[in-house]
Amino acid sequence: MKKPHVLIIDNLQETAELISEVLSAQGYLYSVAGNEKEAFELIKNFDIKLVIIDFHIKGLSGAELFLQLQKRMSVPAVLFLNVFSYSEEYDQLEISSPNAILNKPFSIDEFVKTVSELLP
Repeated sequence: MKKPHVLIIDNLQETAELISEVLSAQGYLYSVAGNEKEAFELIKNFDIKLVIIDFHIKGLSGAELFLQLQKRMSVPAVLFLNVFSYSEEYDQLEISSPNAILNKPFSIDEFVKTVSELLP
């Protein structure tokens, strides 16, 4: 059975590569976007089931990008990656209810467990 397609939105190539390697090892299909323009194009062209968004990307913040995604489409499962334990941007998301937030640094096991919980 084909595993779901995951979209990684992160402007840091090293982070996107690490996440890609982990997802690939778990059998997931994935695409990587470095900014909101690339993200919207990929979402338009693929059946994305999980969006992984870094809170601190260039351009729109992760929270702003999530809110834009919500306006344009039915948002699939969302996993936010954040370097802080709390961000004022979380307040923007209370209404939106992202599915999960992982604070960096996180373990590979923690990441894999969270993704598998978001994608049954």
